[in-house]
Amino acid sequence: MGKSERRKRPYDGSMGTAVRVVLGPLARGSTCRRGVFLLLGGVLLLPYSLLAVMFTQMLTGSVVPRALVLLFGAVAAVIVAVPVFVSGSRALEIAAARALLDVDLPEPVPGSRIDPETRLRSALWISLHLITGGLITFGLISVIYGAARARRRWPRRSEWWHEASRRSFPRRSAGSRRRTGRPRAEVATGVWPG
Repeated sequence: MGKSERRKRPYDGSMGTAVRVVLGPLARGSTCRRGVFLLLGGVLLLPYSLLAVMFTQMLTGSVVPRALVLLFGAVAAVIVAVPVFVSGSRALEIAAARALLDVDLPEPVPGSRIDPETRLRSALWISLHLITGGLITFGLISVIYGAARARRRWPRRSEWWHEASRRSFPRRSAGSRRRTGRPRAEVATGVWPG
């Protein structure tokens, strides 16, 4: 049976086929490329979010006057909004969508003026890409961080076994000697009897 015949095979009700139907799209290259596209949006959103955090901390603090922070915040908001409306960012977004999402988009005509509707649609698409990518990236980092924290709390198998064996088979005496020939208390404290 060839590779193309296997793909056309209908669902036969078995558990293996159900797992392949459900998890199959996760193993495709297109899924990975779409994930990279979303992560790219999250990476592009990072400077904007850091700027927002900085201005928020400056507004809540009492070091800088509030009016000055609001003035610089307004100037920064205008500067931040400009790249979304520039035609170069539209061309970059089209190139990223072609390469990573595998969609056929029309080539932007170089040197031609973009009408306001196309410019607004492009700005909304870039904003949606940044927000969605930022949410996915935040969720991914949160899951990885949570898994690492949970893993640190679980005892390792060797630690669990050591704890269980220590409870089941206690030492014979408090002064039993290890390989060093010194009593355990001396090994733990590093104190030699004088």
